[in-house]
Amino acid sequence: MIKGQARETDPQTSHDAANAMDATALERRVVGCVRKHGPIASDRVSLILDVDLQSVSPRFRPLANKGMIRPNKFENGENITVKSLTSNRQRMTWVAG
Repeated sequence: MIKGQARETDPQTSHDAANAMDATALERRVVGCVRKHGPIASDRVSLILDVDLQSVSPRFRPLANKGMIRPNKFENGENITVKSLTSNRQRMTWVAG
C-alpha cells in the first residue's frame, strides 16, 4: 500500500490522515472517474467520488506523470478549464491518458 503524503510543517492530524490513506486505491478511483466522466475537473471528481477535494486534487499531476490521465487542451495547446464549483477560479479539465 502506498501511503498519502504530508509536509513536515503540516499538523499531526495531517500526518495521521496521510498514514491512514491508501493512495493507490484513491488513484485507481480517480483514473476510473476521469475515464468514465472526462473531460472533468478535480472538484467534480471529488463530488462524484464523495472524497474531499484536498485528497483528490493532489493525485492529478502524479497520475499525469504516469501517463494515466492528461490535461484536456485546445488545438493551440492551451488548457481547457471550467469554473470551479466551490470558488470563482477556473479549474483544468482532465481526460484519460
